[in-house]
Amino acid sequence: MLPTTNLDDVLQRLTAGSFLFVVKNARLEGIITRADVNRRPFRTLFYVILSELESLLVKLIQSRLPCEKHLHLLSKERAKNVLYCCWKAKAGNVEISIEQYLSFSDIFHIS
Repeated sequence: MLPTTNLDDVLQRLTAGSFLFVVKNARLEGIITRADVNRRPFRTLFYVILSELESLLVKLIQSRLPCEKHLHLLSKERAKNVLYCCWKAKAGNVEISIEQYLSFSDIFHIS
């Protein structure tokens, strides 16, 4: 692997083997193992990517469904909880879109 190899390729190749060599300028620079996936820098990168995905899905929901129309796609209990959290925030003078109160599971389900 080159140091510039993207995360998807690294993960895919780690499923096929237990380690990868990192090569730069024809020199061995390091080794990546499956255990490295559980280290803090890797997890941090994963959470950044997950956060970007979540933001893109929220934008997709906002562009495809009018405000609050997506709540009917959730269970009644979950929709009620989202509305309650939104109402509570507004009572505290916090103004953000209702989609920001959806969990990742909600967003994924609606998308």
